[in-house]
Amino acid sequence: MKFFFTHRFKLIVILFFFGFCSFSFSTKAQDPYKSLSVIGNSLIFNYNTLSQYNTGITLNSWTTVRIRFQYTGSNGWELRLFSNDDAIKYEGNPADDIALVDLIITPTVVSSNDFTTSPNVGFVLEEGPYDSLNPNQVVVSGDGGTTGTQVVVELTLTYDLGGMLNKPEGLYYASLYMLLVEK
Repeated sequence: MKFFFTHRFKLIVILFFFGFCSFSFSTKAQDPYKSLSVIGNSLIFNYNTLSQYNTGITLNSWTTVRIRFQYTGSNGWELRLFSNDDAIKYEGNPADDIALVDLIITPTVVSSNDFTTSPNVGFVLEEGPYDSLNPNQVVVSGDGGTTGTQVVVELTLTYDLGGMLNKPEGLYYASLYMLLVEK
């Protein structure tokens, strides 16, 4: 019996030792982290004066976008903006629709811990579904968040819609989509 307990004791000690070693030296990969929050996600252009009908309306820093990104092994991140509509639709006659390119969207980076953050200041809104190969859908991008550090970026979007002097009054609408993706 003494021999059985000795081997059993040794077996327990060996199993405990290997279990402890495998537990203390095991690595666990960090899950990818992507977070996108948008404040000011609807636009209302109210044309009230003749000057506004002639020159248009600008909504300065109307939308605030906060990005958090960490994806080890990626090549960085991109914030994409696109529309599945082919125009800013008018509630009445489709001939009165407004081209998407007439809505000028200007991104401005407010703060970032990713020094490679680059806004696309020449961004032009285009029709089409999300296309990972279309560089024109990129509003802002960066190369950070690929090692162990989480990227935190805050930016604002300014919207400018030109004059409506020759357009009928009424409701115009379009759906815009934002998507945070890895490069």
